[in-house]
Amino acid sequence: MRWSALLISATSIFLFLIPTITSVDAQPPAADAVSPTPIRIQGVVVDEDGIPIPNALIQTKSLIESKHYRTTSQESGLFLLHIPSTANVGNLLYETNLLVTDPENQRASFVYKLDVNREKRRTFRVVLAPWRSTTVSVFDAMKSPLAKAKVVAMVDNIDLVLGETNEQGKVTLLIPADAKVDWIVAMKVGAGLDYFENYNAFPSSERSPLPEEISLELNGASTAKVKVIDSAGNPVEGTTVSPWNIQKGGKLSYAQVQLPQSTGKDGLAIFEWMPKDFEGWSRFFVSNPNFHCPTPIQLNALDLRNANEIVAKLQRCAIIRGQVTNSINKPVAGIRIQSTGIDNGSPGFHGETMSNSDGTFELKVAPNQKISLSIVDDF
Repeated sequence: MRWSALLISATSIFLFLIPTITSVDAQPPAADAVSPTPIRIQGVVVDEDGIPIPNALIQTKSLIESKHYRTTSQESGLFLLHIPSTANVGNLLYETNLLVTDPENQRASFVYKLDVNREKRRTFRVVLAPWRSTTVSVFDAMKSPLAKAKVVAMVDNIDLVLGETNEQGKVTLLIPADAKVDWIVAMKVGAGLDYFENYNAFPSSERSPLPEEISLELNGASTAKVKVIDSAGNPVEGTTVSPWNIQKGGKLSYAQVQLPQSTGKDGLAIFEWMPKDFEGWSRFFVSNPNFHCPTPIQLNALDLRNANEIVAKLQRCAIIRGQVTNSINKPVAGIRIQSTGIDNGSPGFHGETMSNSDGTFELKVAPNQKISLSIVDDF
């Protein structure tokens, strides 16, 4: 692996290095560039006896990107998964999560934080085992069964398995046997939120197999509103807003949740299921491909009780365009370019992309920050 770094400004950029980045400018973002250089993940799917499983489904499970990239295994159990290098899946260029199921949907495996850089050089092995089932019963504040409540099994910040309660307030979740589930979360608009903690102390890395039955109570809801505006105070439509962590009274700790809302024309994202007994504070994740949120957005219990509107003020991204070449001025494809904003001496904005087949790249960055660029050759 070869690595280079430099410090630049997002508003005035003149560069030269080996690998060389040339013709770099900063301007309002254009349409996302599409890179023909994919991330490649190869492996083999087998059962518990080591017998290859053909036609198994392999798909990514990501925090940020709603689209799941997928492929199927061959007769030999071998598979090759291609993911666009421009996919907005957080730190996918380092690691990813995979959910693998057999064609009969009888067996599964959850591969957590697969090291992409290490595994792309070899064929890794996925062993499928029978699902484990957990039945979740959800009740309202009057102890009555609650239908149409959303229930999700969370591994870290990944919504691994989702379901919805029936008229009896029940749903059975099928969980991969090797998945270390942190929380089972239930929510419904107007009813609230509750979660099961799969640990006996916090913080703790110990996770037990889930019990066969879990009961959750949605004992009332409050409403949180997040207003998203640009630097001129105009509402920003189409921005994804999601609470990162929520804590209820009587729990050992918070639960991480993925329950996003998209802002409308008024720039508002409204959450009508926040638990009535919310405690502490909740950080909100704000995502828009053309904007940067420079200040963390937090909701505290007092804001929720007073129905205060939380404001997220975004900055429109600048864009850096360039080309990666080698020492003889030949374009180099598949080179990872990382950016880190340095704001008042502290790291801020983070972004990354990979060079296209002709060595060119586009990278959106936060404005009004010095930008540290890292150029990494993984091959």
